[in-house]
Amino acid sequence: MKRKLTTISPIVQKCTKLPLDQKLVSKLCKFGVVLQEEDEEVQTTIIPIPPVISMESRLPRGFFNRHVVTVAKDLLGKTLNFGSFQGLITETEAYGGLDDEASHSYNGPTPRSAIMFGAPGYSYVYTIYGMYNCLNIVADEVGTPSAVLIRGLKLQEVHLNGPGKLCKVLNITRLHSGINLALDSNFYVSHGLKSVLYKSTPRIGIKKAVDKLWRFVMIDV
Repeated sequence: MKRKLTTISPIVQKCTKLPLDQKLVSKLCKFGVVLQEEDEEVQTTIIPIPPVISMESRLPRGFFNRHVVTVAKDLLGKTLNFGSFQGLITETEAYGGLDDEASHSYNGPTPRSAIMFGAPGYSYVYTIYGMYNCLNIVADEVGTPSAVLIRGLKLQEVHLNGPGKLCKVLNITRLHSGINLALDSNFYVSHGLKSVLYKSTPRIGIKKAVDKLWRFVMIDV
């Protein structure tokens, strides 16, 4: 019986600067993440990111182009917009790269984790237990594989506590992986609360790197 081949739909990402590691660039391309350097004209319209943006506007790419732990903390209280849904992000987990054994990217790029090595601000959706989808947002600069898992979301009528429950209610699937949240009109993150109180705990459901207090939960949601 012939094995069915899976076709990878390439995700083309514009970067201000390509990684120096050309082997990494080639491997990501093999796994469907195609990095392209922006021309000078495009760069001048996007970089540098203005230090202050309107409270009604989406978060720019520069927000996500920081250390993953900083991004995970700062996403608390921000507004996730997906289609007709709007909710406050109440819980996150940070997953680093080659120094975080609990991260999908720890052993290098694979067909699943390749997007974590790409440009910041892209969605990364994977499936666990064959049935639950989990939404992540890629963080840090190109070549530094990191992502923030969105674990909690407070809608107007309900608090979704858990990444699987969140994706099920919003109907976020793997088809929504690889979307540029800094540009998409139906899937993005915008400003929310000006400040939040939160606690830091070990991440849930992992057996490695359990010493890292990289789960961040808003208090009094």
